[in-house]
Amino acid sequence: MKKIFSALLIFERATVVLCGLTIAALINITVFLRYFLETDLYGIEELELVLAFWLYFIGTAYASATRKQVTVNFLDVMIKSLTIKKALKITSAFITMAVCTFYAWWSFDMIGFALENSPKSSVWKIPTLINYAAVVVGFLLMTLYCVRDLVEAIQGRVVTLITTKTGA
Repeated sequence: MKKIFSALLIFERATVVLCGLTIAALINITVFLRYFLETDLYGIEELELVLAFWLYFIGTAYASATRKQVTVNFLDVMIKSLTIKKALKITSAFITMAVCTFYAWWSFDMIGFALENSPKSSVWKIPTLINYAAVVVGFLLMTLYCVRDLVEAIQGRVVTLITTKTGA
């Protein structure tokens, strides 16, 4: 199981870095073309949008995997009882998993819509299915990590299934 999570983490990291660098390069190309050569690369925003979808959704999954997503945990400070803290952690993990599962399931409707209607971008005719696939993959990964977090909360311990070079 640890190898699977490690492989997913490598995929997520590579996707985020590749998409981020490519978006930055495309923006620089756009600026150069527009302000120095006084021309435009028509429709470049469509490519940026596809990359942004993958960056955002895989980046969110990566944050879930490494537990670096933004959380508000003020009850942990206020409550002293370990039993209540554990119950709150389990409840929070369950609600988060339920919401992620719902959104993952709902994202499959987008795939169904894309398969039935074949929408494409207006300039380069990029299938919208590519954007929707990022949503599905992202939510499936987030759901997987939510299940991991729920299991750990029920067990009452933090099992590190993923390690990064920074030790997170």
